[in-house]
Amino acid sequence: MQVTRSADRIVFFGHNLNDVASWLAATPAEWRNEASRTMYGENSWDLGVGYQGALQLARTGWSVGSSELCDKMKALPPPVNTHTKLKFDIAGHYPDVGRFVSGQPDHMLTKGKVHGKKPTVHVICNMTASSSVSAQEYLNFGTALCAIVDKLEASGRRVQLDVTFANALRIHRTVVGWNVKQPGDPLDLSAVAFSLAHPAAYRRLGFAMWERTPIGDYSPGHGRCTPLTKKDAELIDGENALILNGDGGSLSSCRTPAGAVDFVSHQLNRVAGEILVEVQQ
Repeated sequence: MQVTRSADRIVFFGHNLNDVASWLAATPAEWRNEASRTMYGENSWDLGVGYQGALQLARTGWSVGSSELCDKMKALPPPVNTHTKLKFDIAGHYPDVGRFVSGQPDHMLTKGKVHGKKPTVHVICNMTASSSVSAQEYLNFGTALCAIVDKLEASGRRVQLDVTFANALRIHRTVVGWNVKQPGDPLDLSAVAFSLAHPAAYRRLGFAMWERTPIGDYSPGHGRCTPLTKKDAELIDGENALILNGDGGSLSSCRTPAGAVDFVSHQLNRVAGEILVEVQQ
């Protein structure tokens, strides 16, 4: 567990979900207002699992959610990875007019995979969100991101995936979260489903991590939604990461699975400065 404290920054960042669960169990809260434990569990708030249920899911993964994720991924418009190169062949996607006119037989352009060392994409997903964001919007967002990560890896890229919950707590800038997937790891749907699609990951574990910051009670509430910045990302070795912010009410764009795919694809392409993925309509 990375624990970093300075005059104006606090970072609690786990190597994985188990690391976070063990650290929370061993580290007492410093706030009197432990909303992570006391907030009444409702289906629309945390899918009714409560704090202990969230800890259990952190240790075992969300198997029901991963099953739903698989089914939903199959129904999504497939994101197309554009990490390909064009090459000339006798057949292909479209002609090169100059080569055709000059009589060259390999005048058709076709897309081929880039060979050599697989490029790595580091994605940090900041999941602080307004209380108005529903559990279904969370689920749609996580499904879309998981589908896109899966397609990126299937077409030649390696993906590192982190989840964070950034906050501005009085004088302290606070970043908490954990690593979901390293570049060489397979996609663990049960861990991804809980980390990105289950609201208890934020509203129970994220809150609990904030409650271990040494600032006393933060009242009212638990701070305010704030985007993750490049400077924040540097604190967790994310200098070159692509940052997706679901802060505030932005996840209202994810009311439908298709809307979530568009939202995630647009964000990812914008922060990458290139077309990493496009969605087939």
